Amino acid sequence: MKKIFTIFCAALLSVSMSAKTVTEDISIYHENWSWGYNSQVANEGDLLVTTLTGEWGAVSTGWDPYFDLSGWDKIVVVVESMSGCDGEWFKLKAYLRDETESEPNQMEGQLGLDAEDNVQNNLVIDLHQNKACDISKARILAIQCQPNGAVFKISRVYLEKEESDGPEKTVQQDITLSQDVWGWGYNSELSFNDEGVMTCTLTGAWGAVSTGWDPYIDLSEWERIVILVDNMNGCDGEWFKLKAYLRDHTESEDNQLEGLLGLDAEDNVQNNLVIDLKQEKEGFDLTKARILAIQCQPNGAVFKISRVYLEKKDDMSAVEYTTVNEKAVKVIRDGQVLILKNGKFYNALGAEVR
Repeated sequence: MKKIFTIFCAALLSVSMSAKTVTEDISIYHENWSWGYNSQVANEGDLLVTTLTGEWGAVSTGWDPYFDLSGWDKIVVVVESMSGCDGEWFKLKAYLRDETESEPNQMEGQLGLDAEDNVQNNLVIDLHQNKACDISKARILAIQCQPNGAVFKISRVYLEKEESDGPEKTVQQDITLSQDVWGWGYNSELSFNDEGVMTCTLTGAWGAVSTGWDPYIDLSEWERIVILVDNMNGCDGEWFKLKAYLRDHTESEDNQLEGLLGLDAEDNVQNNLVIDLKQEKEGFDLTKARILAIQCQPNGAVFKISRVYLEKKDDMSAVEYTTVNEKAVKVIRDGQVLILKNGKFYNALGAEVR
């Protein structure tokens, strides 16, 4: 393998927003849930109780003509108890359909056969799953079960999202975009414009543009790698448009950390392709990271990258070398960005340079 030495620019502070959880209840009054089939529904105290009168029954609610749920992250159904709900594949399934009422495109959440009957379970629909469902035009929300005679009791149904709650500082550290740094890959060609934007054109199927560290680098302090994709053309593969992966010194494909831009990602807007460095992957050693690559499937596909950087939450050491004050000055020495403070030079990672 060709030796690649990735060059890092100085670390910078970025201000984002910390998050708080916001919820909004959907009424569980039984008349609002009368859109169902093969079921009887009633209120018992504060509970919505559904009894199936035939197989594959469901209790349902909805919006006429539709309702915009695009600002929400999930729908949570709090199931207090279940009885006789064991089907072939699950106990309960929740689904959301848009104005087309299409079953193939619906978003789903399930309680599996291992869910306990007499304890509270949360049945969740993730509203960010990759489905061709237009949640800006949501129409039907249903909870389904298979066996005739099954009974399930619901104490709450609500929408949930994360909202910003004041500023949160993050530290970012760029990975240089240049021919020398990203020159190792396969089935691909690279070019760079005057603004440093990297264009990758695939010359064969499953091509990739890659960089790396020889022999490896420790990335364990970082939380994610972010790749800014300015646009894509002809990148629609079988499962995704772009995939980023990170391998350690073993160069094992089985153990690599990955991030994807799905087939629903828009081509002509900027997308963030992210590798979560905190994901659990057995056998991957983040202290010995070696290869970073961006991969696409179709021959002839083109994608443009304007920035690649590491990111983590701010800590005291990061504040010390990135906060501008009277005693700290950025200087360039031998082409390297250094921080001059109290008569000493420090590099972008806070280590003293002699």
